[in-house]
Amino acid sequence: KSYLHSRRGLFPQPHVPGSPASLAACKRFRFLGRLMAKALRDGFIVPLSICAHFFEAVLGDALPLEALPSPGDGWAGEFVGAAARFAAELRRSGADAEHEASSSGWAARYMRVSGAAGEVSFREYAEHSSFLETGSSGMELCEGGADRALRVENLEDFVECAAQWWLRDGIAPQVEAFRYGVEDVCDSPAIWAFEAAELQELLCGAAAPQWTEKELKQHLKPRGGY
Repeated sequence: KSYLHSRRGLFPQPHVPGSPASLAACKRFRFLGRLMAKALRDGFIVPLSICAHFFEAVLGDALPLEALPSPGDGWAGEFVGAAARFAAELRRSGADAEHEASSSGWAARYMRVSGAAGEVSFREYAEHSSFLETGSSGMELCEGGADRALRVENLEDFVECAAQWWLRDGIAPQVEAFRYGVEDVCDSPAIWAFEAAELQELLCGAAAPQWTEKELKQHLKPRGGY
């Protein structure tokens, strides 16, 4: 088996709700919720790197487009996040979309591609893309998505369809399963009163703990002449 390392932490892979893959993922996320709630109850944490956006989803917050997989995250579908950034930049700048889509250097700026490949324009990069989960493969993002070519003219529609799949419909069962897992152990609604960042630290611990000299001396026992 091959695995992807998410530099932003664990985040659910979208699946068709009710499909075997979704049901299997839900079992794992419910187990994870129970594990973390039991650890919290007993005064421990589960030092697992989980994406902050996941806890936002658990709390029912609408996820921003920044939560889409983006270049450097180590996720499949990084083109989707790059396309969302490009669409946002076009809206912000008011620049001519046709001109920007045909300009060289898009891949270097938005996909972090170096060398000659970075000179590719959006139009060239998206030439073989369509309304699919990653832009080139995976689930259709809309009816007939595999046959709907991605162009700068329909870029906004593509981003919205991708967000609906990656950040809402495709992950909702897994997010709900995690909540159920927590509530299997902790029946108090007070657990959901925390902000996403607070809940993340409560269950997983600080992302970058700061150790004092006293704590280091207390927990580290030098040996071997050190």
